[in-house]
Amino acid sequence: MDITTNQQEQLWTVEDIAAWGKISVGTVKNWSSAAGLAAGKLPPPIRLGSAVRWKPAAIAAHFELAA
Repeated sequence: MDITTNQQEQLWTVEDIAAWGKISVGTVKNWSSAAGLAAGKLPPPIRLGSAVRWKPAAIAAHFELAA
């Protein structure tokens, strides 16, 4: 199956979330730890091998609900 650019959703890294939220990378790394995820600091990530990514819509929705 061919996936066009319009069909692909770019996944965010820790650095992308930090830039979007105007917070430090260290804070996002703490939130993405097992304890942070268990506490609901971030939505569950998508794991690609050792890489950890999030859907931008999931991050936005998570922080809208938390507000």
